[in-house]
Parts: sequence; C-alpha cells; structure tokens
Amino acid sequence: MRTLTPGEVEALLDVGGDSYHYPVIYTALSTGLRQAELLGLRWRDVDLDMLSISVSQVLYKRRGVCQFKEPKTTHSRCRVAMTPKLALFLSEYRAEREWLYQQLGKHLALDDLVLPVRKRSR
Repeated sequence: MRTLTPGEVEALLDVGGDSYHYPVIYTALSTGLRQAELLGLRWRDVDLDMLSISVSQVLYKRRGVCQFKEPKTTHSRCRVAMTPKLALFLSEYRAEREWLYQQLGKHLALDDLVLPVRKRSR
C-alpha cells in the first residue's frame, strides 16, 4: 500500500480546502478510514468526548444502488481513535450542519450521516 507523503497531504488539504468534500478528505486523512466506512458514519458513531469513531456500518454502491451494510468482518467493526484536532473540526462541522438543518426546518438526528455526499449532476 502506498501512503501519501507529508507534502502530498498538505497539498491535498490546500486544494480541497474550499471544496464541499473537505470534511470527507480531512476525516479520511485523520483516521485512515476507507471510503465505505467514511460514508457510512452516523453522528451516533462519533464520540467527541472519548475522541473515538465507531465503524458500525458501511455504505457500498453496486450497479448504481447505494446500500448500507454491516462491516464484513468483526475486525472491520472497530473503534478508531481521533485526534483532538479532528474532534474540534467535527464539533464545528456538526454545529454548521445543525444550523443548516434548522434553516431547512429539520433536526439533525443521531442516525443522520456525518459525511453526506451529493449526487453529481451530469
């Protein structure tokens, strides 16, 4: 497996800084979680006090259909430590999401996805 160099990480964060996908990029770089694990994260899986993330479901896309599933193995069903910096980022990000939901007349629930992605327009 090839990992990013510190310079590549810095460049990716710089380029993605203004992107809608920055929270996914930052969380991925900070945790090492795989794409399906990141996209399956719910707010109930994020413990900002204990600085941990629980991987309890994944989101797979097969033949154009998105589906939530349990992780394949018990090893994949894990708890990942997060840095205080990531916890602060996710706390601020959650506050932004709560404000957005409030503007839409909705309530951000524990089962809502942490990192929702929007469908690409063609």
